[in-house]
Amino acid sequence: MFLILEFNGGSTNTETLIQYGAKFNPLIYEGEWWRFVSPILLHIGFLHLLMNSFALFYIGPAVERAYGKWKFLFIYLVAGVSGSIVSFAFSPFLSAGASGAIFGCFGALLYLAVYNRKVFFRTMGSNLLIVVGINLALGFVIPNIDNAGHIGGLIGGFLAALVVQLPHQKKLLIRLIGIVGTVVLIFGLFQYGMSQAKEQYPDYIALQGQELIQNEKFEEAYQYLSKSISDNHNSNDVLFLASVAAIQLQKYDEAIDYLERIIKVDDSYHQAHYNLALLYANQQNSDQAIEEVTKALKYDPDNKKYQALKDELTR
Repeated sequence: MFLILEFNGGSTNTETLIQYGAKFNPLIYEGEWWRFVSPILLHIGFLHLLMNSFALFYIGPAVERAYGKWKFLFIYLVAGVSGSIVSFAFSPFLSAGASGAIFGCFGALLYLAVYNRKVFFRTMGSNLLIVVGINLALGFVIPNIDNAGHIGGLIGGFLAALVVQLPHQKKLLIRLIGIVGTVVLIFGLFQYGMSQAKEQYPDYIALQGQELIQNEKFEEAYQYLSKSISDNHNSNDVLFLASVAAIQLQKYDEAIDYLERIIKVDDSYHQAHYNLALLYANQQNSDQAIEEVTKALKYDPDNKKYQALKDELTR
C-alpha cells in the first residue's frame, strides 16, 4: 500500500491519502465508515512506515506466541479500529498508520501483567512499560502525532485480549467484560465522534465551496453550498460563500438573503455588510448601501476598499 501511495501522488500527499482511505472525519460523517479500518494499511512517509514496521517486528511475535495467530489477528484489528474511532472522536485531523493496532499489541501484553504479574515482569514487563511510556510521551511532545489513536489502540488491544483470552483460559466473566467494554468503547465514542464531526462539518463545506469558487465553478459551488444550507450544515462562512456564488450567477435576491442571515447572527461580519452595500448600490438603493458600508467600516475602519465605496456613494 505504501508503494501504491508513492506511485499515485505520494504517501505524504493529502489528496492521495484521502483517496486511498485515510481517517478523514468529514467523509466518515458522510457515511464512509470503512475509513475506521483502511487507515491501518496506510502510512504517511517512509519514516512512519519504518518506525511502525520496527515496532511490529519487535512486539508482534511476542503477542502471537502468547495468544496464537488467529487471536493475534483479532487483537490487531480490534485495536486498529479502536484507535481510528478514538482518533475520530478526539482529533479533527487527517491520520493514517498502524500505530493504534501496534499499541493494541502492547495492550494485549499488558493483559499478561494482570493475569500473571510474576511471569510478565520476569520476562518483558519493565522494558514493555518503558517502551509504552516513551511512545505515549513522544505523542504529547512531538506535533502531528495522533496520540488519541495510540491510546485508543492500547485500550482496544487490552479489551480484545479480555475477549479472546490466553490459550487454555476460559473465564466467562472476563470475556463478558471484554465484549461489553469493546462495544461501549466503539459505539460510545463513535456517537461522540459523530456529534463532534457535525460541528466541524461546516468548515469542510466552506473549504470545498471556496475551492470551487476559486476555480470559477460558480454553478457547482452554488448547488453544493445551497444543498448544504438546506441540510442545515451551514455557518456564516458557508452562507457568505453561497452569496458569492449567487452574485456570480446574478441571483441577487438570494445573495441578499444569505448576507442578511449572516449579520442577523453576527453583525461584526464586515464582509457581509460590504457585499450588501454593493448589492443595494446595484439596485439603486443608495441609502441602504451607505448604511451597510458604514457598518462595514465600523468593524474594519482601515479597509481602503470599504472607504472608497463609501466615498463613491456619498459624492
